Amino acid sequence: IAAGQLESRIWDAALRTYVHGMTEAIAQEVAEPGAVPLLHELLVDSSFPRRDNVVAFLAYLGGSDSTAHLIASLSRGALDPSLPADDRAALLVPEALGRIAGRGDPRALGALLALTRRDPTDGALSLSITIDADLARQAVRALAFTGSSEALARLAEIERSAERPGDPDADLATGVRAAT
Repeated sequence: IAAGQLESRIWDAALRTYVHGMTEAIAQEVAEPGAVPLLHELLVDSSFPRRDNVVAFLAYLGGSDSTAHLIASLSRGALDPSLPADDRAALLVPEALGRIAGRGDPRALGALLALTRRDPTDGALSLSITIDADLARQAVRALAFTGSSEALARLAEIERSAERPGDPDADLATGVRAAT
């Protein structure tokens, strides 16, 4: 497929409404060489109206090269939370990171762990983002997608926090039951 045809195909796919959500099969329909770099471009294009679909496609198509783009999309001002599609995009980023971590990317896993700790300077990973309660809850859910022992240990730690009054993770504990 010529570059212009591929770009048009990606644009069309990312502009559609997926009533039942994105699936791996739908994402694979547009998967071909060049699709992921185009999705990265659309993710930073503030004039593109459906960046939520872009993140959903990256959840299934992205690899370690997508992790930095997804993290950057959460940076202050990258997505406009007053726009419903951008708000959905931000809430989908943890799932995309979880699926990418499940395919073996340690940086995606590190980002998820940092998001669940709500500390952007946690460990060796530094995220220049504000972690709100909704984003943290989505990250808890996404840990289950990784299949990693480190993620499962973090989920267990969060679940135990419900038994400790005042623990900052306690409000995340209900998300663990939904995630596992």
